[in-house]
Amino acid sequence: MAAPPGSVIRLWNGATTTLHIGDGEETTLLMPPDDPSDISAGNSGAAVSTRGGDGLVGGVRGDAFLTPAPGRPG
Repeated sequence: MAAPPGSVIRLWNGATTTLHIGDGEETTLLMPPDDPSDISAGNSGAAVSTRGGDGLVGGVRGDAFLTPAPGRPG
């Protein structure tokens, strides 16, 4: 995905999260690793926040982004 400069991308895997700031270039971001002590590990997702009117180019790939976490509407 290519996100506009300044966009905020948050990835999570259970309670483990990572934060990335978009620079306008296409990039591949890896999901955070599983934490063996976290019983919610494997429940993964992503959220992207952009400034008003900005858009994303490309798509988010992977089942983690296409399937809602258990207990969440999708």
